[in-house]
Amino acid sequence: MKVAMSDAEVWDNSMIDAAAPMVAKEMVASAHEALDGEQNYEYFKASLNTVDADGLIEELLRFLALKVVIVGEPVPSPAVQDAWRKLMLAPGMYSNVCNAMGSQEMISYHIFEEGEDEAGMREDWYALTLTTYAAVW
Repeated sequence: MKVAMSDAEVWDNSMIDAAAPMVAKEMVASAHEALDGEQNYEYFKASLNTVDADGLIEELLRFLALKVVIVGEPVPSPAVQDAWRKLMLAPGMYSNVCNAMGSQEMISYHIFEEGEDEAGMREDWYALTLTTYAAVW
């Protein structure tokens, strides 16, 4: 079950389906399997420029699963946002991850860019993302 969100009304965590955590965990496991078979996976990991690339990839996959489980615009942390952009630079790998998560198309990407943050929406949505993340994970 997905939770709908409009511009006027943010998603309600009480509406998250009870199966969402299990489904999201299965999505992440499937995405890891898809990445493990990728020829450029090690190059992608190296491009993240962090000691804990595996941990960052886990957080990226959890975030992407969250986007599939709910309808809305969860906002990633800056590190996850950077990793997501780098993953999208490998469209075949990104497509395989999206497909492994059960998405029929590429998982949508909307990031608040510098100067786009109207009335603190990014901070509000990020706070809601963290709450939703805790409810699912």
